[in-house]
Amino acid sequence: MPEEVADAIDAAAAGIPQAAIQNGIASGIAAAMGQLTPDDIAQSIASSTGMEPSEAQGRVQFIVDAYQAQTDHFLTSKMGLSSEELQDFYTFVRQADNRGHLRQALESQLHGNSMAGWRPLVERYMSNVAPSSATLKARGFETQTTAEGETLVRISGTWMSVKAAAQAGIL
Repeated sequence: MPEEVADAIDAAAAGIPQAAIQNGIASGIAAAMGQLTPDDIAQSIASSTGMEPSEAQGRVQFIVDAYQAQTDHFLTSKMGLSSEELQDFYTFVRQADNRGHLRQALESQLHGNSMAGWRPLVERYMSNVAPSSATLKARGFETQTTAEGETLVRISGTWMSVKAAAQAGIL
């Protein structure tokens, strides 16, 4: 995360007691997992600090947006997902089978400023969901579309369907 963004997050959290910040982080993880909303977090911050709800909402939304931007940037620039796939990826990682890994990724990001926890989730996504042609190209794969509209990917000189390659764990 750029230093100026981290400083802005610190400024947004200024004056909020550490216990409320820790509760906010736990609530933020729950929100990212689809169990709460940023409004729920803001209400909790407002009630535990005496802050005006609109001020708490603004601060919470800024912090949520900053971490979301960090995650989106990492996934698209370092992990090869296309921006068009992000919503499908987030839906996938919120599924019951992936929630434990999602929680680990979020905790690592929020507590340790490490994005490493997202890598296994992207690998799970790629092996369970056929990636788009744009994602494959971003990851250095050659693709083509058949006359029937099926996307093929070239692996070690051989063309195969993207779905078959993803299911085989090759992508």
